[in-house]
Amino acid sequence: MASQLLRRGVSCRLIDRLEQPVTTSRSFTIHARTLELMTQLGLHDKFRAHGLPTYAMTYHFMGKEETPAVDFTELDSPYPFCLNINQNETEAILRDYFASVGGTIEWNYQLQSLEQTDDGVTCTLVNRATNAAETVEADWVLGCDGFYSTVRRFMDIPFDGEEYTGMEFKMMDVPVEGFEPSTDSIHYYMTKEHLLLFAKLVGENFRVLISDMGGQKTETVREAFQAVTDVHFGGSVRIGEPSWATNFKIARRKVDTFRQKHVFLAGDSAHVNSPAGGQGMNVSMQDAFNLGWKLAEVINGEANAGLLDTYEAERNPIAAQLLAGTHYLNSIIMGHGNNMEDRLALTKVENWNLKAVSQIAGISYTYRESIHPLLAKTWDVPLALEAYPGDRVPYYELGDGKSIFDCFNHPDHTLLFILSETATPETLHTYAGQAAKLIAAFKMPIAVRFIVPASMAYQTDNANVLVDTNHSQDQASAFVDSVYLVRPDLYIAEGCPATEIEAMQEAMHTLYTLR
Repeated sequence: MASQLLRRGVSCRLIDRLEQPVTTSRSFTIHARTLELMTQLGLHDKFRAHGLPTYAMTYHFMGKEETPAVDFTELDSPYPFCLNINQNETEAILRDYFASVGGTIEWNYQLQSLEQTDDGVTCTLVNRATNAAETVEADWVLGCDGFYSTVRRFMDIPFDGEEYTGMEFKMMDVPVEGFEPSTDSIHYYMTKEHLLLFAKLVGENFRVLISDMGGQKTETVREAFQAVTDVHFGGSVRIGEPSWATNFKIARRKVDTFRQKHVFLAGDSAHVNSPAGGQGMNVSMQDAFNLGWKLAEVINGEANAGLLDTYEAERNPIAAQLLAGTHYLNSIIMGHGNNMEDRLALTKVENWNLKAVSQIAGISYTYRESIHPLLAKTWDVPLALEAYPGDRVPYYELGDGKSIFDCFNHPDHTLLFILSETATPETLHTYAGQAAKLIAAFKMPIAVRFIVPASMAYQTDNANVLVDTNHSQDQASAFVDSVYLVRPDLYIAEGCPATEIEAMQEAMHTLYTLR
């Protein structure tokens, strides 16, 4: 969140009550949608270098021959996999990026009080090393402080929901000997009473997790893991000495409001869910991508204050979908006490894999129902993308190692033109002139990109023009020249025929500030 603000010129402070960064890991998965957003920051290669791609989540029901799997290779994304990476590595990559844009984390600082005023928020911060107190007058406070959120408590916002009762979770990073199933999948081994998870990490360790109905001892010890492992492998798989281990319990809870005046909640401070599918940290970071650019544009005078209302309108339904989806998966892999046939049947619904993998990866989330109604006009002519305002920009490859996502390697809005086979150089120049007029009308920075058919390949000397060599003439001529306004979080704000760009400009007046 802080990086999103700093890279847009908004000063902020980031405090953390811990004395230093954590060196252990809890979350260990980065999904496709998060990697798409990290591409915009130029961080995707760093994540890939520190992570291990896995292409499926495979479910092994004891006594059943069927092994259903969530197959990530079906994803319509440049990242058709789940990246196994320790949370401390993820945090280190983000800390380095934060420092690169001028940020400094203030460790060992605690929020002691918070009171809203008409113009902002008055906070008391305490340096836990010296006990020195400091009063801060802030314009905004962003509570990214987790399940036990101090910000949420000070705002007296209810955190409704429930704990998953009767289950104890134990987790460790540990070397494993004799594990023969493919390491390019995350494996779930299930009986009626317990779950055993194996996921390969970079290096020698596996992430191993067990959950049960309370039959094991409460200590997180090697013997407890070995006993559950032996149930499935009969002693052929041996658990080594863990480098890290922990116990935890899980819950599903959500706030009703993500905002009170000048205070916002994001991530686990606003919603917590079952770890089934490893989505919690990913959706939390996606909260930050949604709010960061909006708050910066309002602070910078580039957008109307009403833009901030869209944060809760868009992310609250996503949090509800997250809780419902992870609870469904939880019923399959951690539905302890329920019979195996019923749990297996949940994997046999129509389009099971596509629905499951799209939600787990974050690809299916849409703002169609919550995007500003004036930015959602329907056109009778076919546009280039089979997507609507509020949808994530769909992925497709352009050829020569390029894709549509190469249009978004910057922090701003993008005015994206996709030209049909009938387009000419004169057409492109006309649209470029219209784009310049639109950009000149608004205070916020807007980048312009063109995707043109192979017949205009000679335009490649312009870095803002990408050539689509993957589509045939029939495909390219099936739509009219189209223009899309793409938000910094890579969702479509508006789309229309390129000849109707004035209508887009008129719709933009509702949220974005004119010069």
